[in-house]
Amino acid sequence: MPKAAIPDGSVSSDPEEIRVQSSGRDADIIRWSDIGRLAITVRCDGDASPRLDWILEHVDGRTTLHVPMGMAGEHDLVMTMQVRLHGFDRMAVVEALSAPKSARFEVWDRSWPLE
Repeated sequence: MPKAAIPDGSVSSDPEEIRVQSSGRDADIIRWSDIGRLAITVRCDGDASPRLDWILEHVDGRTTLHVPMGMAGEHDLVMTMQVRLHGFDRMAVVEALSAPKSARFEVWDRSWPLE
């Protein structure tokens, strides 16, 4: 199976927002306080390596921020999400990483009860 290409651009976060910057485009931004859901999508296209993306959905459900796994800064973002998003489902991440076919895995939802 071919090795997945490293995604173009980078992701960063600060106490107020998450920012995805790709070359030749304006930055895509979501505020931490506006995140309603977090998921991972897995796309398997033939013989290519699966593509995994973090999907940060706005609380209004109309906009999303996509962060490809492997993008520069993604590791730091994941570490921060685990701290900031109480109830972050680490097992959903493990399941996504080992998914044999295209799927969506819910990692966090604002409506989930706090434990």
